[in-house]
Amino acid sequence: MSKFDSARIPTFSPGAEWYANQVLSGVPFSFVRYGEGDLRAMCPYLPVKRAIWTAYPHAREEFISTVVDMPRHPRYWPAIWHQGNLIKRKSMTTFKRWLVEVGLDNVGWHHGRVWRWMVDSDQTHLLVRAIRSQPLPVVVVGPERIAPAVEKLSATHIVTPFSGPLSPGVLGQSLPGILLEAIYLAMPRLREEMLVNSPALYTISASAVGKMLIAQLFPVIGEESFMIDVGAMWDGLSSCPSRPHQRKFTPEKIELNWEGP
Repeated sequence: MSKFDSARIPTFSPGAEWYANQVLSGVPFSFVRYGEGDLRAMCPYLPVKRAIWTAYPHAREEFISTVVDMPRHPRYWPAIWHQGNLIKRKSMTTFKRWLVEVGLDNVGWHHGRVWRWMVDSDQTHLLVRAIRSQPLPVVVVGPERIAPAVEKLSATHIVTPFSGPLSPGVLGQSLPGILLEAIYLAMPRLREEMLVNSPALYTISASAVGKMLIAQLFPVIGEESFMIDVGAMWDGLSSCPSRPHQRKFTPEKIELNWEGP
């Protein structure tokens, strides 16, 4: 094992079929993904890039609290990814020290890149089939541009702000600060709509706000509703790429991920 690998926090990565089977089990779970920007935002010792965290200091405090006070429940699954960037920037030691300080050093983390791997390997249809087969209503929380995914899943759509197609200029930037700010300001509405629709199976594509919503709502609806942070997975499969790698998706690949071979 290299020094680079030994610096990583261990993660659980069981694969597409395992998550599909968890949906089919009928026992709700919540899955919350934290990428590099989220890891920096949750750790007060690390600098942040997104303007919202400096423009709204209370938003960062609220985000941190949803991590520090995350539910310790066997069906609440936090996930991390992009650890390599923290290691390269020599921030991992600081991050790990903070985890110890707040009592999160013994959390069983899942690997947050699971949905990207699922799409890359054309296995999303396993999860899609499970979502279609389970009995709860499906609710997609995310931008208007993923309407094709809403249709594919026969779902209700809770639309987040700034939800039209992304211009080429913002591809690869994830959600610029102004978009995240708009979603943050819409949190009370999104939270209320999720409460009204529960019990349900939610897929959530709302950047850091989605993670906050899941953590805050889990004590209320977590045992009756699935809340799955799928990130930008539906963007690429809706032929509306928000990440550079999604621009390479062919119609054939998209159909294979939805419906299988």
